[in-house]
Amino acid sequence: MNEIKDEALMTMFCSGKTEAFQVLFEKYRNRIFRFIYGAYERSPSQAEDYTQEVFLRVIKNRESFNPSMRFSTWLYTIARNYCLNQLRAKTANFETLVDPMERLMYTDAQSDVSEKIIDKELGVLIRQSVAALPENLRVIFILREIDGLPHAGIAEIMNTTECNVRTRLHRAKKQLQAILLPYLEDKNEKHRR
Repeated sequence: MNEIKDEALMTMFCSGKTEAFQVLFEKYRNRIFRFIYGAYERSPSQAEDYTQEVFLRVIKNRESFNPSMRFSTWLYTIARNYCLNQLRAKTANFETLVDPMERLMYTDAQSDVSEKIIDKELGVLIRQSVAALPENLRVIFILREIDGLPHAGIAEIMNTTECNVRTRLHRAKKQLQAILLPYLEDKNEKHRR
């Protein structure tokens, strides 16, 4: 059943085949968790709760699924809308972004302790810098650079054009570059000594 397209699985689930939903859940559970954890919710347990709620909404709203639409786009749209509603409800701030960027930090298990400390500092700076981006730039950056979604899918999720997605992604990268470049130059200077 794993080789069946997502849209066909969702159609099967809508017709009563619960095992089709299980396949979709297993395929997308970690992706949605990472998206929520990186873009909206800094608590792993809260992000897990949000992830569960998103899949409950998939079950509850399965009749609204349009098989001509990509399942992943529909799912990410549900996740984004749910998170935005939660954030509005508790007026959360976006000061820190947590661990989706962790994998960028440790590239060499053999590096010395000082390098690991510098890398950890860089990881914290990256998370804080991404978290400081405006929501529309941050979400697009995470959907593209962390989750690897295509521009067209992001445009559907964000209810905008592909051109707008590219523009916002470019802005996000420019803002991150402006913040990170001085740190990286300083790190390279220290490394040369």
